[in-house]
Amino acid sequence: MNWFKRHLNWTASLVGLSWNILLIFKGIEAIPYALFFFPVYCWAVARKGRTLWWSLTFFIPLGWIAFLRLENRKVDEILDIKDGKIIARPRDEND
Repeated sequence: MNWFKRHLNWTASLVGLSWNILLIFKGIEAIPYALFFFPVYCWAVARKGRTLWWSLTFFIPLGWIAFLRLENRKVDEILDIKDGKIIARPRDEND
């Protein structure tokens, strides 16, 4: 699960690509698969700190590519430079 949290773009891309491939090969029969793919896509959008309206890009053909352009707004750590070294520190009120 930790891998999916660190690689949100890969998670959404794999889900979106799988959904598009199923639509191409199965057509209308692929709709029940959305019951699995869509919540995972919504989870990735929420982890990026975006509104769930962005989840609707899931239903646009190749809409998951728009997801790749979204920046993460919800980041738990900030990379900082201290004494010439890059360190990770927790986010505080001033950031």
